[in-house]
Amino acid sequence: VKSARQGQKCRIVAAPASWDNLTSKGGWLVRPDHLLVWGEASRRHALEHHGFNADQVNVTGPPQFDIYAEPRPDYLPEHILVAGSTVNYWSDEFEMVQALRRVASLDVVHRSHPRHGGCWSWEAILQLRDQLDKAFCVVAAFSTVVIEAALMGKPSFLVGFGPSAHGPARASYHAQLEHMVEVASWPGVHLCRSKEELLTGLEGILNKGIHPDTAELRRRAQKIARSDGHAQERILEALGWMTP
Repeated sequence: VKSARQGQKCRIVAAPASWDNLTSKGGWLVRPDHLLVWGEASRRHALEHHGFNADQVNVTGPPQFDIYAEPRPDYLPEHILVAGSTVNYWSDEFEMVQALRRVASLDVVHRSHPRHGGCWSWEAILQLRDQLDKAFCVVAAFSTVVIEAALMGKPSFLVGFGPSAHGPARASYHAQLEHMVEVASWPGVHLCRSKEELLTGLEGILNKGIHPDTAELRRRAQKIARSDGHAQERILEALGWMTP
């Protein structure tokens, strides 16, 4: 990037990898000329927090989320999906999975964070989509999977307790970050401060049929990650428009 800026005089286009990067990952060492962002929330973060001009930011949506706009069969929910994080964020993740398996009335599927396998892959993205298809709900730390679940109308429970970086103090910190404040306020997204609160919420979904307004949940998620199946087309259009 430095070579492009200093020597070759190339235009620099950056695509922040996730919805939270513009609020929680600091500033730019070498400032790009243009940004391709996930949704309107990221566009606002780029303008307000990083000082980009409106014509420097294009909302394209994440191309890997185009799969959520594809027609899918109607599956009967059959499991709770626990979406793992990195050890830095959820050190007692595996203990939580075992605890849920002891008390849950149906199967608990544990999806380890892709970083544990060394990298992300297209196969892992498709596998997650298939797991969400058959999930009643998602249990996660403060994870991108919450956005993917919402795009499919699935509720999520955020673990904000336990002997990890997501203990009470850290959970409070993460919940107050701007990108999380919005998501944690969605219908169907629950920030749980204790194991009892988590179990009560799961019981409401599984046994009492307490479900969120799925249309509203999807609408909120679309503001974070535009996923109508055309992200790749918008990226190409934006790059073509930027070409001198």
